Amino acid sequence: MLADRLQLAGLDLDKNAISKIEAGERFVTDIELKVLAEIFHVSTDELVYTEIPPHKKGKKCASLKSN
Repeated sequence: MLADRLQLAGLDLDKNAISKIEAGERFVTDIELKVLAEIFHVSTDELVYTEIPPHKKGKKCASLKSN
């Protein structure tokens, strides 16, 4: 489980927080981004600069939503 892997890597992120990140409802901190990249064996650039899947096009991510 992702939450367990994150905790083993020293990052305490619960299932609810992970769900919000996946749904684009929560920001990812720089530290979280670094740990996620390490767990998935990719660069932080690969996590940040990817194409938007067709079913998500047109939807704003959390970082673009106005307050």
